[in-house]
Amino acid sequence: MTAGPQEANVHDRRWRRAIVTGAALAAAWVLGQLRIPGWDAAVVYDPGALALGLAPIISGFVLVELAALAVPAWDALRHAGPAARAKLAVAAHAVAAALAVVQAYGVARYATDVGALPDAAAPRAAAIATLAVGPFLLAALARWVDGRGLTNGLALIVAGTAGVELVGGFSGALSVPEAPDATALLIPAVGVGVAVSLFGRALRRPVPPPGAAAPAIPMPACGIAPLAVPAAALLLPATLAVWFPGLARVGDVLRPGANVYHAAEAVLALALVPLLGILFNRSGAVARAWDALPAVPAGADLVAFARLARRRAIVRSALLVGAALAIAHVVRVNATVPFIGQRAVVAAIVVLAVALDVAREWRARRAGAFGAIWPLHRALEAEPVVARLAAAGIPAFVRGPAFRALYQFFAPYAPVVVFVPPEQAEAASAILRRAFAAEPARAAGRGDQMGGRARSP
Repeated sequence: MTAGPQEANVHDRRWRRAIVTGAALAAAWVLGQLRIPGWDAAVVYDPGALALGLAPIISGFVLVELAALAVPAWDALRHAGPAARAKLAVAAHAVAAALAVVQAYGVARYATDVGALPDAAAPRAAAIATLAVGPFLLAALARWVDGRGLTNGLALIVAGTAGVELVGGFSGALSVPEAPDATALLIPAVGVGVAVSLFGRALRRPVPPPGAAAPAIPMPACGIAPLAVPAAALLLPATLAVWFPGLARVGDVLRPGANVYHAAEAVLALALVPLLGILFNRSGAVARAWDALPAVPAGADLVAFARLARRRAIVRSALLVGAALAIAHVVRVNATVPFIGQRAVVAAIVVLAVALDVAREWRARRAGAFGAIWPLHRALEAEPVVARLAAAGIPAFVRGPAFRALYQFFAPYAPVVVFVPPEQAEAASAILRRAFAAEPARAAGRGDQMGGRARSP
């Protein structure tokens, strides 16, 4: 059947957004080929103009979010809508700029010390400026994707970086003498594929309590931190041994690759699952998100439902993290390069999450034009908000829920954004303003009638 003019325009818009999304990834790769002026690559490898990546931007957002969580007056801005979040974004970019300059100076100073840069003010300043501007070039690309693409721009670039690292790790494994052909990658590839399949299933299926349609907890309830944080934490003794020599022995015992290291990593990871599962899904926050929705049974104890759903989600998340750790161990044992282990599993999961978000938005935009109206910074609020708007007769979808479910509090740079048809934007915004009107009062500590803590991530 031939599509009518309106349907054809809808598909044209989706294709344009898809093209922008792909073009942004290509542009990020091209920018990564730019070299640092004056750098002598014969002395030390030139890391390129994007050597800092998005690290200053991400760190700036996380530091401001932590500061806002600690200061009640700032915490009132965290969940109070677009205008309030814009103030935090300005502060985050200011912190990011300072971090970029400091980090760029460190790289340039190192290059000067080893002779890769001339020991003169002009070449050092040019290198610092190039390195410091790099993260903001990526941020500009991300803004382009935010407005004209199919997902959150910064999340897309994070996933693109993870994808490049993943492909580079597997291609590097083929180049070592112990791996003369692709068969050496069969077990690692299958292992990473199984882990991705498990997480993909979890990301698509939130967990409700038994016998009820709501509330539902996004999976994994603990995010991906249990797979990423323990490795960094176990390196602290060796790092701090420079200032505290007594830690050198602990660092030797916990050296990467040792059995004790991997056992400690597993223990820390599984311990983080319930801790983060509770912090990211406070029962009061879950209950508020589902309060007065049509799917909620009349007279239900929402806090009790929330606790039950969270308990189930934490158990499933622990099984998921345990499976990922076991798969990563099998992959690591059979890999020919160090990268193809847990890092590869995490990178593949991040790529999957963004791919799921892109596919979700592609499908949602079949219905016509949509505009962004509200940023959400709790993953658990995404589906309840859509249900709340649907009950008012307003079609809506959310951008980026899978990526945010992985990173939760630690991805304030990638909010879950609510989209509605432009002609219904004002009505939808009014509904959400009423729904989130009590956030500033809660943040200031004036109580939580649903029984949760006054403030939560």
